[in-house]
Amino acid sequence: MIKTTDAQITAIKDAIESNKYMDNEKIWTFLIANIIDKSMRKNEYLKIIVNDDVVIENSLDLWFESMPIPPKQGVSGGSEGNTHLDLAVGDIKQREGTQTGIEFNRQNDWVCFIEAKLYSDCSSEVSYDPFRNQIARVIENLVTFQHDNNFPSQTYFTLLTPRIYKQKPFAKLYGYKYFEYHDRDNLKKEFRECRIPCRNTSGWKYPENIDAQVRKLKMNWITYEDILEKEYNLNNLNICQLNETEREFINTKFHEMLRTDYHPR
Repeated sequence: MIKTTDAQITAIKDAIESNKYMDNEKIWTFLIANIIDKSMRKNEYLKIIVNDDVVIENSLDLWFESMPIPPKQGVSGGSEGNTHLDLAVGDIKQREGTQTGIEFNRQNDWVCFIEAKLYSDCSSEVSYDPFRNQIARVIENLVTFQHDNNFPSQTYFTLLTPRIYKQKPFAKLYGYKYFEYHDRDNLKKEFRECRIPCRNTSGWKYPENIDAQVRKLKMNWITYEDILEKEYNLNNLNICQLNETEREFINTKFHEMLRTDYHPR
């Protein structure tokens, strides 16, 4: 099941009904989530996303635009804000007392955070640290994701983009950062050099051994076309340059989502 809010569903349906969606990253990402959720190939798609064999329960939820507790917390308003995850899947549950908050669930023992980019690049700074980029921020949220100091045994960060940007990975800052962080020392250096202090509050403690958490991390880069081609039996798709036939076909798939009943959290 896709877990999201009434407001998100309303915004998605409004965008589709007004035909303002071909350049809308959120709509394309929701289409991917919808495919995974409804398809008979759900397990196959999830394994593509994490690039690994994982234990998958039939009831596994996909969390759209959810927010983990941020790992950085300053004083006098100098904290890092909540990270809005484009998509998250794995051993996740809703944080009590929130609509969009999530935490580790301690059942399947793996978690994947998906950062989706259509045409945009990753943010290169946050309010209280001009050097903290969005990729490092999402990954730090992932490797510190927990419930009362209990952590997943395996974490996955997946970048989701159009194929043309994977073929030309250095056209965007996120491509540089994706490959830079394959050297985990570079990633840990980003965490250490963040100007915002680490969070240590009741029920949520920054890991004492961040090296151990980073060692659990696997990274993967997939494309929208990987899923769309397989689900719809298409070939050589380029979502950034759809021909008229492809555009009409994808248009029908977007509108089919309007007829689906979702159950917001």
